[in-house]
Amino acid sequence: MKNEFNPDHIIINVSGGKDSTALMIYALKNFPKEKLVCVHAKIDIDWKETIGVVEAQCAHFDLPLVVVTSQHKDGSEKGFLSKLVSDRIDRKTKAVKQQKFPDMKNRWCTGELKMSPIHKYVRTLRGNILSLLGERREESSQRSKLTDWRPNEKLSKAGRNVVDFSPILDLKESEVWAQIKESKAPVHP
Repeated sequence: MKNEFNPDHIIINVSGGKDSTALMIYALKNFPKEKLVCVHAKIDIDWKETIGVVEAQCAHFDLPLVVVTSQHKDGSEKGFLSKLVSDRIDRKTKAVKQQKFPDMKNRWCTGELKMSPIHKYVRTLRGNILSLLGERREESSQRSKLTDWRPNEKLSKAGRNVVDFSPILDLKESEVWAQIKESKAPVHP
């Protein structure tokens, strides 16, 4: 399916970190620039420099940037700190429960606060959408089991065909830093 998939839109998930920088480099080398857009999910507990680094990296590579945030139903910004003090609603029973502190099983920092607003942005698009993710096998045992090309059935609805692609899965950290050095891209302090 890889060779048959012709994306109309290519989303580069960016964080300001080394892996998303390597992802931008990969995207520029392998896809038409006019199809690329960087998407950054801003959260309240990011380092204060993060958004500036993301903006500088996108400017360095001359790539458009969309910044998204997780929001409550009333439109107010949802953040990590507000999640700690708010109750949660059980999806099955609708009962109000105390919020669980995040751990490897309850990862709403990355899921609810980062991926959900990016997915909301993707839902505004139509056609074939390739979502580039900066995951590397070297980072964790869970990521070591990933395949690079994964159809996203959850987002593939209403005129959208979405595929998640992790093209830097097999890069070593030293290779990532070498690419960044060669590109002279700004790095997060």
